[in-house]
Amino acid sequence: MYLLNTLNPLEAFTPSHSTPIEKAGQLETELKPLLDGLHILFHSQEIFQSTTGLLAVLKADGQLIFRQGEALLKDQGTALSATEAFGHIPSLLACISLGLKGEASSCTVTEGRDCYKVCCKPVINAVGDVVWLFLIATEEEMDKTKGMITSSQLNKAVAISRTAIVDIDLSNHRVSMNSEAYKLFEVPRGKVELGTLGSMLLLDDVARLSDYLLKLDEEDCLELHHAICTAKQNRKFVHCRLEAIKGEDGIMEKVFAVFVDETQQVMQQLVVEEMNDKLHQILESISEAFFTVDMEGNIQYINHVAERVFSRMRKDLIGKVIWECFPEMVNTTIYQKLLQVIKTRTGEKFDFYYPEMNKWYDIRISFSRGSITIILNDITHHKMVAESLHEINRSKDRFFSIIAHDLKSPFNSMVGMAEVLDLDEHRMSKEELTSVLRYFLNSTRKMHRLVDNLLNWSKLQMEHERLVYKPVVLYDVATFVLEIYQGTASEKEIQFYNGFEKGKSIVADFDVVETVLRNLVSNALKFTRKGGRIELGVCECFGGDCIYVKDTGVGMSDDIVQKLFKLGEKVSYDGTNGENGTGLGLAICYDLIRKHKGKIWVESREGVGSTFFFSLSEENTENFF
Repeated sequence: MYLLNTLNPLEAFTPSHSTPIEKAGQLETELKPLLDGLHILFHSQEIFQSTTGLLAVLKADGQLIFRQGEALLKDQGTALSATEAFGHIPSLLACISLGLKGEASSCTVTEGRDCYKVCCKPVINAVGDVVWLFLIATEEEMDKTKGMITSSQLNKAVAISRTAIVDIDLSNHRVSMNSEAYKLFEVPRGKVELGTLGSMLLLDDVARLSDYLLKLDEEDCLELHHAICTAKQNRKFVHCRLEAIKGEDGIMEKVFAVFVDETQQVMQQLVVEEMNDKLHQILESISEAFFTVDMEGNIQYINHVAERVFSRMRKDLIGKVIWECFPEMVNTTIYQKLLQVIKTRTGEKFDFYYPEMNKWYDIRISFSRGSITIILNDITHHKMVAESLHEINRSKDRFFSIIAHDLKSPFNSMVGMAEVLDLDEHRMSKEELTSVLRYFLNSTRKMHRLVDNLLNWSKLQMEHERLVYKPVVLYDVATFVLEIYQGTASEKEIQFYNGFEKGKSIVADFDVVETVLRNLVSNALKFTRKGGRIELGVCECFGGDCIYVKDTGVGMSDDIVQKLFKLGEKVSYDGTNGENGTGLGLAICYDLIRKHKGKIWVESREGVGSTFFFSLSEENTENFF
């Protein structure tokens, strides 16, 4: 607050020589303008607590006696007259003149880039004279006036701007552009028709253009991301801001448009989107389950294979922590490996067995640009194939061991017996000769069985070897097999019993049924003590019929039973009369029954005996017995 002169309002009143009562009334009348002026002064001071406006008090002679703020003042000195303070603003000086004559007035004053609303309010005494004049100037928005004030500066700024600017006069359809706009729209300098601009903005549709103008008229400002077609037929992308310039009547007179060329950014974005689309197509077409997670373990993306593998929808997984979605993986190898990758920002590759799915996965975890990629490839089939190959190799090794050792032994025996006969035949008694011939015959039979089994096993390994299904009478097959081993059974005083019903048949491969029964009977003879019994027949198992071979032999432990049908396992033991074997027979039975799509198993108790069961596939035994 500045006091230019001593503020003494009583100096404006003439002294009175009236009576005390008259003096009281006169004083009340004369003090009223003073009180009114003070009220205006204090009220105005509450408003003007900054220097953005001006509050001034002038005496009736135009002398400035009080001011707050510095706006509009020509001279900041003291004891100024109205002319000295505001003479540079004629419109304001005119308002002050009217105010000093007792008329309230107002005007709008522009100073530089600022605009002020000025009110001049006189305070009048009882006889109608102006006591003093209050001048209040408040700052206003520039709006249209502000643009008019700096039009030359604005035109210069628009001309040199590196932003494309277009001014559209709706009254005469005149279009003005700066140099950047000419470059953007690729039009020659000169007059540009509104229709041409509309075509380049791809707004040749009158209805569509009208919609834009109506919306702009309502909102005063629009921002659009728009495609344009230049005069040279090049397609560009722009960010456009439209401003409505309206007259005092509120009608839109002009459109001020600013265009920013976004073609490069849009094209780059299109390239990125195209690459993302292609990447998405690739990730959706691969056979592996694919995850990406951030450094906190939040799932960012999964492909449809991962959805299928884990039976979870991606919308239920994306954005969630992977361990919350798959708690069963916590503290597993994959959990530890993922934490290691997050810590070291390297990569890991390992095989993982997922017990919940009973599957094996080849898992690769890698780090790239703040994200972790997890790829799961189902290798269950490969694991099974590898296990099968391992089993085949073991079987092959066992097979060659049999050929190298077990097939060689009978030949050596036969050669030895032949040499004895050749050298000592004339010196041998009849009993000795009979014994040698019997030994020779047993060795020949053993070698025959071994060769026969080896041939059957080799046929099983040939995938093109097909089974021949036809009616097979089990009683006749069993009779044929038992006759083969009747001599051995008589030597051990073992009784055979054929429990199959005569005349009843099944549809099966004859060679499979005959070979399995022959091997099971041979095995039973080997491990049945003197005076024992071997029985063949049919019984009900698991809701169906199956064939069995039962003996009263020495039986087997559970450990031997688990290895019994595996060629690679050494489970052959000498029989009750010292008979030896290869273990090949039961393995062949297992492969033959499996090829026939059936099952074979054994129940055994040590010291009591064993019962071998086998069944054939249902589709081939629907008329079983």
